[in-house]
Amino acid sequence: KNELVLNCLLLFPMSLCPSYRYRQTLRSISLHSLRTISNIQRYLYQVDHFMYLCDIERLISNQSGGGGKMTLWELFIRGGPMMWPLLACSIIALAIIIERLFALRQNKIIPKDLLEEVERLTRMGRLTDIEKLLKRSSSPICPVIMVAIKNAGMRREIIKDYMEEAGAKEAYTIDRYIDVLGTIATISPLMGLLGTVSGMITSFQALGGEAPASQMLGSGISEALITTAAGLSIGIPIYISYRFFIARSDYLLLEMEKSSARILEYLKGENNEIQAKKRQEHLDD
Repeated sequence: KNELVLNCLLLFPMSLCPSYRYRQTLRSISLHSLRTISNIQRYLYQVDHFMYLCDIERLISNQSGGGGKMTLWELFIRGGPMMWPLLACSIIALAIIIERLFALRQNKIIPKDLLEEVERLTRMGRLTDIEKLLKRSSSPICPVIMVAIKNAGMRREIIKDYMEEAGAKEAYTIDRYIDVLGTIATISPLMGLLGTVSGMITSFQALGGEAPASQMLGSGISEALITTAAGLSIGIPIYISYRFFIARSDYLLLEMEKSSARILEYLKGENNEIQAKKRQEHLDD
């Protein structure tokens, strides 16, 4: 429109100029004026947009009740629909963390008193008493030792294979639910990002004039920022917990392997005695 008006205003004087050079000069002036007007309009639009964004904080404050402070529930509601799956993830992760903290205690996985008693009975050759003792305990190491006791008369390599197979089954019990923590730690920031996208869509709809601009813009920006913060706030500590439980599980499995190997060495001496008795009985026959 500016170019059309300017050309119309300059069309009459340009038609009166007999010289081609004068007409070119007037044309250059008109183009320069048009660029200047466009730059001024762009600058005014940027200033107006900046002032509009500066008013967002006041709009959000007014929507939250005018006090400028929101309760935790109001903050949760303003985060939009993605806050609900984030809340579910945080509750599940908290339950798993508490359960694993109790389940992965060393005294529960590898009871020191139990192992000392098993070693003492093994040196004495009282394998039946060891079986009774292991049946009364719920420690994951008990099935591993039980396999070794039941196959005490076999070769060491065979007993070791049986113990490794039983240990692999118990390792699943130790690692239980830990992968769920890793999954939650991964998807929580992604759900926060999805909430950010949803909030930005709401903000762009406000700029497009589909609803009252101030309300939709404030709501969209609130949703975008709150869901991003919530996703990161949930994902970061859960990922730290996930890495902690991974390290804890590896440590306990290593200690189980050491304890089982020690029991196996005691059984080796017991096996030698059993084999010697069998050879003696064979010679007597």
